Amino acid sequence: MYELLFNTHDVVLLITAYLCGLFALLLLLPHGDSRRQSSFFLAGFLLTQAAIPIDILITFGAGFRQVALNFSPNIFNLFDLAYWLEGPFLLFYTRSVVYRNYHLGKIEWAYFLPFVLYALHQLFNYFALPHDVKYSILTEPSLHPTPAYISKITLFREVFRVAMGLLCLYEIRRYRAHLRDEYSDTENLDLGWLNLLCFGFLAIRIWAVFVALAYILSNDSGFHINFEIMGLIGNYTTFLLVSLLIFYSLRMSPILQGIELLHEEPAPVQHIGEQELKRLESVMSDKKPHLTHSLTLQELADLVGLPQRQLSTIINRHYDKSFFEFINFYRVEEAKKMLADRQNSDSVLNIMLDSGFSSKAAFNRFFKQYVGCTPSEYRRNFSADTL
Repeated sequence: MYELLFNTHDVVLLITAYLCGLFALLLLLPHGDSRRQSSFFLAGFLLTQAAIPIDILITFGAGFRQVALNFSPNIFNLFDLAYWLEGPFLLFYTRSVVYRNYHLGKIEWAYFLPFVLYALHQLFNYFALPHDVKYSILTEPSLHPTPAYISKITLFREVFRVAMGLLCLYEIRRYRAHLRDEYSDTENLDLGWLNLLCFGFLAIRIWAVFVALAYILSNDSGFHINFEIMGLIGNYTTFLLVSLLIFYSLRMSPILQGIELLHEEPAPVQHIGEQELKRLESVMSDKKPHLTHSLTLQELADLVGLPQRQLSTIINRHYDKSFFEFINFYRVEEAKKMLADRQNSDSVLNIMLDSGFSSKAAFNRFFKQYVGCTPSEYRRNFSADTL
């Protein structure tokens, strides 16, 4: 008779670990990506997501636990270190994607402090123990009751992971808020991958907080709670999320155009001179850079011959607009000329593209904002007025 080593739930954990490990390996292979830092952080996060299912298998797997125990007691309490690393790695990945010039600062290394402290705790309270003592702890738990503070550490761990997830969402929100300062077309900047990654794993972490709280309350109050079902919900959700992320990455390239790393206080500009304004307006009227769909602030700054941050400040302060609004204002003006030309028989869609817009929704929205009517209405009204 063969003894069952893995049940269906264990297989799901194994597949999750395999998918995450394989995805991480593909990211770490050299492939000419200019943003290797982002790939490294994402690979680190995925490796933690591969380690966590293995830890669950070793700790709770009915058949696999005994195999791991026979192999070495040192395997236990080793892979759970990944819980303390996955939050910082996801945060660093998020920041490295949304900021072009991102690098780890001294303060950010502090996010590894909980991992270091927990690793030291495990080193002195488990790994440094003699082999027979570790074996006894694992096989005769009644003789070695788990200290009450361990559940508090687990709760802190889950809260820490949630905090890391909330910081990821803060960076995404900050990125969205400043997109209009650097890009003239935000419709094609894909946030789907990053949103799915951060929101999905934040939901899993919040669920883990509920599980940790339920465990503490059950010990204090004596109520029976089915932790197996709660754990399975988290395991299957992780499996589905990882599968969805890989499917998403195969169908749509998870690439974002990063913005410059922001500072709380922008560098002050001494004076907005007439010469700089004339140079900007001359470039806009003569070279018509706004007709380029994917125009960026840096590209316009190169044309004008001004530093990017100085040009951004000029647009913000003198015109009271973001770069996004400034460029689309010029696009609307260009579209108005085309729509007013009775000899121009192009469709409104072609005029939209010729004036620099790439999205019909953005075209209609900005046109109505600046003109007070839709492009089609403007063309009809102008034609009626000239009869």
